Amino acid sequence: ILCFADRFGAPRPIRLTISGIAKKPESLKCRRYLIDVSHSNVINDESKADLEAVPCEFKQSGESIVTTFDLENNAVTLVEL
Repeated sequence: ILCFADRFGAPRPIRLTISGIAKKPESLKCRRYLIDVSHSNVINDESKADLEAVPCEFKQSGESIVTTFDLENNAVTLVEL
């Protein structure tokens, strides 16, 4: 998921909904990697050269699972289940 300042403004609220998953959200292992001004950004901070994981949690919503988060300008995130 990408967020570019020129297109969307900041921060952008994200709601990711996934259907067709047979497991309950509490049994899923979720990782969300983030690259933005303060995460995984060696240009702003040389100590942040590694890809950083941030908290990720899904909740049940009908027959789908849902997670929400804000994404800052010029950021990219990857959600892995």
